[in-house]
Amino acid sequence: MKTRLRRCQRIWCRHRLLSIVFLLAVVLTANFAWHTIDRAIYWADPDHHERSPESWMTPRYIARSWDLPQSQVEALLQLSGATSPQRKQRLRDLARAEGIPVDELIARLQSGLARSAQDTRP
Repeated sequence: MKTRLRRCQRIWCRHRLLSIVFLLAVVLTANFAWHTIDRAIYWADPDHHERSPESWMTPRYIARSWDLPQSQVEALLQLSGATSPQRKQRLRDLARAEGIPVDELIARLQSGLARSAQDTRP
């Protein structure tokens, strides 16, 4: 055990920069693996498929939940040309920007999603 510790100390002293780069690579790889596994487990759960739209959801979340392209979900929202969804903009934020109640925006989306579901199912 002492020889391993001495070896690590020697590597650390002789190759400090290389050791730091290696440790950073290990941490980044572990972080990427964690996020990948986390997303895979989350979306594998059937409870997250075809969820009814809610005001906290983003168009991207709805697109993933319904297995649709994000552009199609944005088209279903029927937003005016002045409002285009940003990356993490929720439905309630989009409704506020459009000047309409969030329930109206969700109703538009639900009717469009129902039509899309009928079109894609055999």
